[in-house]
Amino acid sequence: MKQIYILIILTLVRATQSYLFSQEPNINNNIEYLIESRGYLSNGQGAFWQRANQNGEVPNFQQVASWSKISIQKQYVSDSTGKGKWLDWGMGSTGIGVLSQQSQIFLSQLYGQLKVWKLDLSAGKRYETLGIVDNELSSGSFSFSNNALPIPKIQLSSLGFVEIPFTKKILALKFNYSDGYIGNTEANPFGQYVSIKDTYLHQKTLYGRVGKPHWKLKLYGGFSHQVMWGGEYQVWPTDFNLTQKERYWAIVSGGTWLGSRIGNHVATLDLGCSYQLPQMNLMLYRQNLVEDGSLYRGLSNIADGLNGVMVKFKKRNSSRITIEKAVFELLYTGSQGGKEVNFSAGLFGPDNYFNHYVYLNGWSYRGNTIGTPFIVPKENTRESLRANSQGDFTNNNRILLIHTGVTGKIFQKYNILTKLSFSKNNGTYSTPFIKSIYQLSGLIEVKTRQEWLGCDLVSSLGIDAGQLLPNQVSFYFGLRKSGMF
Repeated sequence: MKQIYILIILTLVRATQSYLFSQEPNINNNIEYLIESRGYLSNGQGAFWQRANQNGEVPNFQQVASWSKISIQKQYVSDSTGKGKWLDWGMGSTGIGVLSQQSQIFLSQLYGQLKVWKLDLSAGKRYETLGIVDNELSSGSFSFSNNALPIPKIQLSSLGFVEIPFTKKILALKFNYSDGYIGNTEANPFGQYVSIKDTYLHQKTLYGRVGKPHWKLKLYGGFSHQVMWGGEYQVWPTDFNLTQKERYWAIVSGGTWLGSRIGNHVATLDLGCSYQLPQMNLMLYRQNLVEDGSLYRGLSNIADGLNGVMVKFKKRNSSRITIEKAVFELLYTGSQGGKEVNFSAGLFGPDNYFNHYVYLNGWSYRGNTIGTPFIVPKENTRESLRANSQGDFTNNNRILLIHTGVTGKIFQKYNILTKLSFSKNNGTYSTPFIKSIYQLSGLIEVKTRQEWLGCDLVSSLGIDAGQLLPNQVSFYFGLRKSGMF
């Protein structure tokens, strides 16, 4: 399977190479590179916000670590007016090296892509966040954030929003449809352990926009639907009677077999609006959580969801402190449709977010949560909280989270990024904590340009204090150089 993905990547690049290198004189290649090296010091395994939403590139480490990153990407090209080619290609690769007690080298990105008009066909693994949410400062999109390593997949998608003809640019849509490969996993259906050789990811999204690009007010809405599947013939060797085509259609459509959906389904219904004010751009968004149908069958988990406000300030000249962007979010996952199951009364809970009765790894990839990082793997929590959670990926999915993030500048020289998150945690319905426990996680990152070195100096301080995660302080200092050629 891995060889097939690599072959497709090379084919996408080579198939159009001869045509695309004969470029118009006013269009330039857009090849970006990044080289970064950091040194970490911690009294634990690394602070939460220094590892979360980092595309799985910063693994757990003990006390001291050296971390390096090399990335090169060929983006789609455009001229000075922003107009690109009708046919174009791109590719990228990112390598990570970690020197610690458990040293490792791995690729976090390796992909090729082909552009035809406003469509994008890609193969491989690359950074991606889905949902209506602020990517930089958010606590993380609920169903599919940038917390885990990218999953290799083949994807057809639109390049941003595409205006619908004959609507005078008032209506626009964007979408993606993809299938990916997750790999081997362990299953535990009804207490019987099964080793599954291959599991897969199915994913699709559709979002709409109402409002012309220049309008002050624009409305957004859509959905994302992800499914982890595979191993059905191994888990139920004598009973599973669907053909390959029937199984795939059930996965895509959310169909059932013997009253249960095939695979681990995680989805959101998103709403949002943006408004341009004289001094700022404002965006409001809401992600409604969908897992076993509780949302649309009685709205029994309607209280659960991610609510956010993003404020982006327009450029202002200031010699001291400038706030560029601020995000405030509230995440609640405590309802899950309720504990009681009574179909005749419209009670379908509990949803048990990110755990699954078949797949022991739950909603995770290579040890990291695929969705919001605040539903953490149980191995990352305090050891005293893990009792009686055998067979579950996480021991805490009933959360109330308040989160803020801010970017800005000090003296027009130092770029500042801060995140502060406070959560109330109640475990799961099946293994609740004895009482609510609280957790505080914070981050401050400072970046400044050093012309004499020709690169940026980057430093970061992260802290965890509370009862869910081990208390720890983590610091890193590094050099980052990026550019184009």
